[in-house]
Amino acid sequence: TPPVGVEFTVDVSIAGGENVASFQFTLTYDETALEFVEVRLGDYLPPGAFAVPVQADAGSILYGATAIGAKADKPNGTLAAVTFKVLEAKASDIGCRWVLLKAPNGLAIPSGTVAAKIIVKEAGPVITKREEGGKSLNLKATIAAEGPVNLQTAVAEYEDGKVAERGTFIEYQVKFGQYSALKTGGIYIHTDKGNILGPDGEIQAMRLVEGDSKWAHNRISLDPIAGEKIVAITAGTKVDSAPKGLFSMLVDNIQLTDGEKIVEPIWLSTEDAEDQGDLEVYGEVVGVEDPVLGVQEDEVAVEPKDKMLTSWGQIKAR
Repeated sequence: TPPVGVEFTVDVSIAGGENVASFQFTLTYDETALEFVEVRLGDYLPPGAFAVPVQADAGSILYGATAIGAKADKPNGTLAAVTFKVLEAKASDIGCRWVLLKAPNGLAIPSGTVAAKIIVKEAGPVITKREEGGKSLNLKATIAAEGPVNLQTAVAEYEDGKVAERGTFIEYQVKFGQYSALKTGGIYIHTDKGNILGPDGEIQAMRLVEGDSKWAHNRISLDPIAGEKIVAITAGTKVDSAPKGLFSMLVDNIQLTDGEKIVEPIWLSTEDAEDQGDLEVYGEVVGVEDPVLGVQEDEVAVEPKDKMLTSWGQIKAR
């Protein structure tokens, strides 16, 4: 049960075969959940069997092989091994739509097929709480003067775009430094139409400006951009007016959800914090100086000495 981005292999097998010299099959799959990667000839046909090039279309593949002047010497075995990559965590059917077995004399051998149901990993419930301590994404900068501010870094980019579906959400936890002059920010969703969907700054600021710095959960509905293609998901802040001073923000457990379960993990410190490279600024930097982007321990009390971070993060390419 592999998660999103992981490759797995399905064996197309034969049972009770007799006098089989060649085969062809058409395998079908859900192209919204899986991406075809490759197919390899199995061990059923004897050595020297010749495989024809695979014909791959959206949602189906046609593949076959023949043993010239020979036949299989066993009733059971693997015709081929087909590798897929998981695009979306959901139950997905993989089945044989058509199979043709032939004897050495070219006559067809009667056969039947059974569809295989592959259950792709259903992610767990939405992560809504973040314990203190440990590493997470950090953005830090100095706000040079009172006015507009924009500082973002990509945590996911989709080269071909990812369609935003109604009834889904981006959820995450955010925490601001005790001495951060600006306590508004979080996750922003950018679409191919130039729209940017972000946190409700006014509500978030009211929730976080008072008291000690604590992790807070936030949810952004994708309904306003349903049908549009997401090209990037970023962490940061984008406001029309911010006070002069220091800015520090931590973000963790960024998830695409259906409100109850994780549809796709975007950035989770438990999985992504240890093996990351450099983060880069996304878009135009406005109103800040000396931005520092990376992965940092959960300590965001910003001091005037403006200490530099020494550990770094990297976006997850898609």
